[in-house]
Amino acid sequence: MAKNPERPQLGFRERLGFTLILFRALSTTSLTLLASPLRGKSGAPDLYKHVYYHAIRSINARASARQLQSVFPSTEECYRNFAATNGFPPETVALAFGAKAHWLGDRSAHNILLFFHGGGYIYPATKQFDFLWCLKESVSDDLAVVVLQYSLAPGGQYPLQLRQGVELLRHIIHDADKKASNVILGGDSAGGNLALGVLSHLLHPHSSIQALALSEPLKGVIFLSPWVGFQMTAPSYTRNQQKDLVGVRGLKKSASFFMGEGKTDEYNQPSCAEAEWWQGLKDVVGEIFITAGADELMVDDIEAISEKIKAVHPKTSTLITPGEGHDLPIMDRAIGWKVESLQEKAAKAWLAELQAA
Repeated sequence: MAKNPERPQLGFRERLGFTLILFRALSTTSLTLLASPLRGKSGAPDLYKHVYYHAIRSINARASARQLQSVFPSTEECYRNFAATNGFPPETVALAFGAKAHWLGDRSAHNILLFFHGGGYIYPATKQFDFLWCLKESVSDDLAVVVLQYSLAPGGQYPLQLRQGVELLRHIIHDADKKASNVILGGDSAGGNLALGVLSHLLHPHSSIQALALSEPLKGVIFLSPWVGFQMTAPSYTRNQQKDLVGVRGLKKSASFFMGEGKTDEYNQPSCAEAEWWQGLKDVVGEIFITAGADELMVDDIEAISEKIKAVHPKTSTLITPGEGHDLPIMDRAIGWKVESLQEKAAKAWLAELQAA
């Protein structure tokens, strides 16, 4: 059987190192639990999340991409398992540059949501399938979702993922024969970064990626806690450091794995783009929705780029949900949290309204 490139086999030293990282996380998380009554407003509002978030931050800060990837099934394995559990035949299309497209729903559906998954460019898609299935079922029978399986870092580095994202959109319009006005882009966390990169490419074709001209604007774009910058100097990176599951050390490592020797630019770090960069965006996409949690590390960066985009695209709406952390429609599922977040409710409401328009 061929080896799965997304799920590396660790050597003895890597396994031992990972075991020590997990043991350290368990130890420090135990101390966090004991000290939790003293956290006041500096930690996550819920005790369960406060403790769980510490464990996630601790592991991501110290583990290598290979160690983390060894734990999870590949995106395709997760998709096939999800399809088997939910009783539908998996439909996967191989795309150029090593990417794959995984379908949820009827391929003849009128509207198509193209979704780029998060995970710092190093994690596969896992709980995204469950969220997207719930989203599709709650909105309309005439909506299908396509999840991009892109190359994970550091095996694949920028601009490969951007090239793969553009190819998915090209495939949907030219090969699947879908109208751009019926296509919605979406992404959570690093997937939001990728979706912004695709919009930038539509406005300013990347020098190493084939241009893609649209005959009409896309129907919409939805961003869930998009990762928009690698500098991490905004006040929220200090203010929310104990409230969120994302940590600065883990983000810096993910950015390094993703970028390699590449240089940051407007395509991979959209926060560095001025408002003028987004001029013409209303000719590329109809409506834009951006959501983030008020307690997440990235919230100040997300609000800043939202204002830049709103300056040139009036049909942009932003929702910052109080008391919530990063990317909850996905991460709540990852930690077994059963209460629907404000972010998820808002995403469903926005998409339903967009479908009805």
